[in-house]
Amino acid sequence: MILNRRNVLAAGVVAAHAGAALAQATPSTVPPQALAAVKTFYDPKVKDDKRPLSRRLTGLYKAALARSRKDNEPVSGLDFGPEIDGQDIDDNYRKTLKYSAPTGDSSKATVAVSFVRFKGEKPVVLTYTVVNENGWKVDDIAKLGQTDGWTWSALLEQGAKGQ
Repeated sequence: MILNRRNVLAAGVVAAHAGAALAQATPSTVPPQALAAVKTFYDPKVKDDKRPLSRRLTGLYKAALARSRKDNEPVSGLDFGPEIDGQDIDDNYRKTLKYSAPTGDSSKATVAVSFVRFKGEKPVVLTYTVVNENGWKVDDIAKLGQTDGWTWSALLEQGAKGQ
């Protein structure tokens, strides 16, 4: 993926919001269902189309998917698994999954997930933003604070534009 100014700015905005949420809230104010929404992304029994996505992220996903079908090729945001930050992963990665306690409040929360994709590699850390829309839904996934950082919503938005 090519990092451009828009991706870097989007990652910075998400990082600022996530940092503010972490600094202002305590884990005890967030219902356990917020973490459950994130865990569905790592449950092999849950199919991709059954993952709880927010209205906003669903719209971005559908727009990128429509563009992908129109162009007859994968577009940005659909060309990798955001929950694993890649296309391939070791079958044993689930044994290394670690979830932070959700922080936020009764309407929005942040959960960090770390795991090792392949034995011997450094852990990958992803930040999930979840929102309560009559049930907890994932509103974004981000790889923050790294030179190869990204936010899924920004990638899907680019994909919808054919980038």
